[in-house]
Amino acid sequence: MTAIRYAHWVRRGAAFVAASVSIAMLVMGSGLDAFRGLPRGEYDFLLAPRALFCVIGAFMAGLGFLPRNPLGRMLQMMGGAAVIATVLTGIVLNIRDMKSGFETIGWVPLQLFLSGEVLFVLLALALMLQAMRHYLSGQLLVLVGIAFLLSAVSGNLDRSEAFLGLADPQYLLAGVALTLSVLLYQPHRGALRIFLAGHRASGVARLQLCLGIAGPAIVGILTVGAVNVPVVQIYGGLIVSNMIAFNMVVIVLNAVYSERSDISRRKLERALARQALRDGLTGLFNRVMLRRRFDRAVQRAQSDREFFSLLIFDLDYFKKINDMGGHEIGDQALVRVAHVISDCLEREDTAARLGGEEFAVILRNSDMHRAELRAEQFRQAIAALQVRMRNGRWQYLTTSIGIAQWMEGESFDQSYARADAALYHAKAQGRNRVCVAPMAPVAVGETTTTTTAAVDLDFTIPPLHLVKASFK
Repeated sequence: MTAIRYAHWVRRGAAFVAASVSIAMLVMGSGLDAFRGLPRGEYDFLLAPRALFCVIGAFMAGLGFLPRNPLGRMLQMMGGAAVIATVLTGIVLNIRDMKSGFETIGWVPLQLFLSGEVLFVLLALALMLQAMRHYLSGQLLVLVGIAFLLSAVSGNLDRSEAFLGLADPQYLLAGVALTLSVLLYQPHRGALRIFLAGHRASGVARLQLCLGIAGPAIVGILTVGAVNVPVVQIYGGLIVSNMIAFNMVVIVLNAVYSERSDISRRKLERALARQALRDGLTGLFNRVMLRRRFDRAVQRAQSDREFFSLLIFDLDYFKKINDMGGHEIGDQALVRVAHVISDCLEREDTAARLGGEEFAVILRNSDMHRAELRAEQFRQAIAALQVRMRNGRWQYLTTSIGIAQWMEGESFDQSYARADAALYHAKAQGRNRVCVAPMAPVAVGETTTTTTAAVDLDFTIPPLHLVKASFK
């Protein structure tokens, strides 16, 4: 089971815990309690009633169980908007009473009083953003909300009376579980995908995150905790909480942008590798890759005792096309010929452009007879192509093909020389035809080839190749 699958189970478990604790506290009636240590109801105007906290917590936890289909995402966005509207309405209605309360019990940062409300608003916004597939933005909002959650943690540790209901352990447990469930909404998306992956960069990011949390926490415990002054402890706890949240946001952003930079670098490397092994105009392999595929075919032929053949193509009268239509028309013709050759390839065949109007194909598992039939298929498919010249006339393309079946112990250069000799013989016999080289290395002038004219073979092209070859 992968880390991401574990994260899905953790998300479901955290949502269940948040819902269970919230419902339990609501049923037991403790949701209506006011500040701990203060007379019941005396300063409860400073916060939304804790019963409302329980209801919102259970409601948001339930949103985490909705399916990830369009309907579920729409319900999550509507639910998040309802939570935000409810919390903000409560804050607006109690602004005057909050001011009076600040004058009564003394001023502390607003984060101290509104940690629960702000946390709910941030989690609701994060849930809405992730439902709209803005995963990174939603996860960053959750990390910001952790600062307010940690404020409640420090308040619970300091037994402060100036905190919201989240300072109570049961509410704090529900808040932590709810935050975790929203953070793990889609663990295989956004920044979480980086931290949950198994490669080395993810391990470095996880280590940085642990140090970014543990460092300020340890320093805060050793310094703030040693000062027995409540006000200093409160402010110190807020500083440490904000520092931890800030560190998490910075580390996550650094991990995201580092991964994006790494992805861009890998794309550039793949593009450079492609340029080094492929022809820039047609997208076919170049001569370097053709040699590699030839060597691989030789190894398979020696181990599996199978035949393979090398075909050399040369477009007939291509200089005339360049002269009459220009190099732009010539390039279009080369690209179309490359498409036709690719369409006629079978699995594990290799096509390459050698330069100019010359192409080559390695046919796997093809003896001389089968290679001759396949070459005629290529020839007929190319012969169905036409290009439009500058004068508006259409010019058909033809090609001459030389075939050399690989012989035991033969190198690429030797096979290429025999196929090239057969190609020149096809040119000498009138072009637009297929010639097969003899099974012996001989000079070009002494080549004895089997010549096959286009009209002598009872061989038809499959309809698919005719359709693809007729584009303009």
